[in-house]
Amino acid sequence: MNDTFLEIIGKPREAFDVMPYWEVNAESSAIYEPITKQVLAIGSTYYANEHEIILIRNGEPQTVHINFVYEPLKDADGKPFALMIVAIDITTQVLARKKIEESEKHFRSLADIVPAKISNALPSGEVTFFNQQWLDYSGMNFEDLRDFGYHQMMHTEEIPEFQQRLGEAAAKGTALEMEMRFKDINGDYRWHLNIASPIMDSQGQITMWVGCTTDIERMKEEELRKNDFIGMVSHELKTPLTSLNAFLQILQRKARTTDDSPSLGVLDRSLSQVKKMTTMINGFLNVSRLEAGKIHIDKSHFEMGELMKEIEEEYRIMISTHQINFSIKGEQQINADRDKISQVINNLISNAVKYSPNGSTVMIDSEIIGKEIIVRVKDSGMGINAEDQPKLFNRYYRVESKQTKTIAGFGIGLYLCAEIIYRHGGKIGVESQIGQGSKFWFSIPL
Repeated sequence: MNDTFLEIIGKPREAFDVMPYWEVNAESSAIYEPITKQVLAIGSTYYANEHEIILIRNGEPQTVHINFVYEPLKDADGKPFALMIVAIDITTQVLARKKIEESEKHFRSLADIVPAKISNALPSGEVTFFNQQWLDYSGMNFEDLRDFGYHQMMHTEEIPEFQQRLGEAAAKGTALEMEMRFKDINGDYRWHLNIASPIMDSQGQITMWVGCTTDIERMKEEELRKNDFIGMVSHELKTPLTSLNAFLQILQRKARTTDDSPSLGVLDRSLSQVKKMTTMINGFLNVSRLEAGKIHIDKSHFEMGELMKEIEEEYRIMISTHQINFSIKGEQQINADRDKISQVINNLISNAVKYSPNGSTVMIDSEIIGKEIIVRVKDSGMGINAEDQPKLFNRYYRVESKQTKTIAGFGIGLYLCAEIIYRHGGKIGVESQIGQGSKFWFSIPL
């Protein structure tokens, strides 16, 4: 009998000199005496795993978890004459495992209570948990939903963007947040806000994804009604604005003919304000069309250099406060929606001019790298805080600071740019530091 065994049972060695071990452990004799007699009688080994018992250890009752083996020792005739007992105290391991199981049970209970669909997945994409909200929404049990496939519930239009953005989130170790549609028990698609957050280990490797998916169908319906209203009002405003623009142009030509300099200055400023108003209204109209799914990408083959030259000529006429420099590297044939790519470039240049001081330079360049074209717009402006940069392409988001308070805008331009680029299967981003300007870029497949 070694010291470890004595430590497990909490009894002195001397106690075994005069009594069988089950009498020494009188509190457990009802369990161990029958086992001993059984093994000696039939000669078969007895195994017990995570056996729980209360032992009087050093005078105190303690709950102990033990793995043990009763191995019969046999004589030459094969008859048992003694026992070899091997016991291992696994109390610490069992209690630790039960604590984890209790914590997991608590998490699952919380996950079933919250009014959202909660899921866990491995880095490979294998789903390990769906809460009750997911099961009720899909009408399946866990195994069927897991085997049916999480992606099978997504709307096919959102899968490419989801996969692309999830890959980017995994590479950066950041959360993914995306509005997307999931099929319900009736086969109908409903809008959800889907958030996938990575859980990292001490080495910075992703060990698990935790998903929180919230039904926002009613919110989307309210947004649709709001966008319909904005679209209707914007459309109604365009008609008188178009007429006003035409009348001002007539008066402008007349003032030039009569060399009426004071009137010409006023008319030039008036036309400039009408153009700003037209741009703003078109922005609201585009948001309305985008939310209603009425913006489509009509791709055609064109040469990016030619488009850049057209934009350059427009800005030479329009902008006198900044130096606008274009750099196009070689012939750049691409397949994209020419008008919408032009809209993105114009918006980025307009922002660069708006947020950088008069007399500064705005640089625009494009080049083909691999199987995509990259366009960059760099300014020497005020720069953007790091915490604001991930939100710049959100709808209606504007950076709030002393410098931006006097600059007009509604936070829809970059949102529209991002949506156009995403619909081309591309990427868009920004690199910036306070006081050192900003570089906005986008890339799309050729």
